[in-house]
Amino acid sequence: MGVSLALVFHVTSAIVVLLLAGWGLRLQRDLRFLRAMIAFGQVEDGDPRMRRIADVPERFIARMARAFGVRLEGHPSRAGSSGDNPVTAILPAPLARMFLRGQVSLIQFAGSGTVVVHVAGRGFDAASHAELLARSFGGSVTFKLLEAGESHEP
Repeated sequence: MGVSLALVFHVTSAIVVLLLAGWGLRLQRDLRFLRAMIAFGQVEDGDPRMRRIADVPERFIARMARAFGVRLEGHPSRAGSSGDNPVTAILPAPLARMFLRGQVSLIQFAGSGTVVVHVAGRGFDAASHAELLARSFGGSVTFKLLEAGESHEP
């Protein structure tokens, strides 16, 4: 009892088609997410059309970083925070504006729900931006903004 070459070819091609379809659907989902974040970044905070998104905060930040091509260090689940935090209402506009302005160069997940954001721009009040970001995530995540050249001690 042997396996014909045609059967191997058809099974292999079916697997390749499924993998390509999955890759295309993921790319389409990421593109839709990126378009939504660009729209949120262009809307003013007082706009009544602004809506909140329900998600796990650290997972949302990681997804946004991947969509905008920002480097990530660490992982929310390894930082010990993603499994403990429930789904939270997120107001994405302040973080989306930071990504759109090209200020974010690196995001680090520190322990206990702290996210360290390295920004390239200078001349802004890091403390007030960190407070605004924490409020937009319902206080479930603590943000620390570092300007270019500053170091973060975990």
